[in-house]
Amino acid sequence: MKLALFAPSPRARRLANSLIPLLGKEVSCWSKADPQGLPSPWQAYGDPKDPTAPGSLAEAVAQTWPQVQGCLFILAAGSVVRLIAPLLQDKQRDPAVVVVDEAGRWAISLCGGHVGGADALARQVAATLGAQPVLTSASEGLGIPPLDLLGDPYGWRRGAGDWNGVAAALTRGEPVAVHQTCGTRLWRQAWPADHPLVASSPPHPVAQIWIGEYLSPPTGIPTVHWHPRVLWVGVGCERGTTRAWLEGSLRRLLQAHGLAFEAIAGLATLELKQNEPGLLELAQA
Repeated sequence: MKLALFAPSPRARRLANSLIPLLGKEVSCWSKADPQGLPSPWQAYGDPKDPTAPGSLAEAVAQTWPQVQGCLFILAAGSVVRLIAPLLQDKQRDPAVVVVDEAGRWAISLCGGHVGGADALARQVAATLGAQPVLTSASEGLGIPPLDLLGDPYGWRRGAGDWNGVAAALTRGEPVAVHQTCGTRLWRQAWPADHPLVASSPPHPVAQIWIGEYLSPPTGIPTVHWHPRVLWVGVGCERGTTRAWLEGSLRRLLQAHGLAFEAIAGLATLELKQNEPGLLELAQA
């Protein structure tokens, strides 16, 4: 995970130095320019001697934002909100944002808790500092697994669906049907026994989780798909067939049989085709 660490003040830098080993090699560290200079690995913003440096913290954040998967600020939460507000797009594209106060008492998962990994990062930071992680997502409060991360530990691929609609039904405690045709059932062990999530169709489900190699038929209720990778596809082609043609044909074939492209585990062919460029490109993709 490529991270950016922002610690404007000397006090914040001292706290941040204990976190740098945790964050690994792919971390860029930013602080306000110091007349005495900044020790490695710190980079300065607002340095009048360096015209190439960002002129302010806001410029440093904006410059770094599209290049990283996470941002860690040792700064007041309100200041961080004002810094990132112009940069936010959606939770699928925004980096995770974690905020730590200068006293090192709180590690707040501010944005991208599930998909971005901010909740996990906040826990790591809190454990290192002896701080309290602050996680405010609905699933965290209810003690249920995040819907949009449900299949990640098992290598499942996320498919299409109304993710917000199903997640809202889960957090409201409404009956959600689960249809599962393949893949491990271990995910159920993390689910509270008293939650109205059912394996077979209840009389009046308000949403549905579909786990399998097939696409769900239209139901009229919010549905999401998780696809365990269980399909092996035998492929043959003429010499020189492009990846685009192969992929388009494969997608149409699977769609005709109601199968999900995301459920493909691998491709199989003859040894004669082991160096076919289009086939190799498709397999890599």
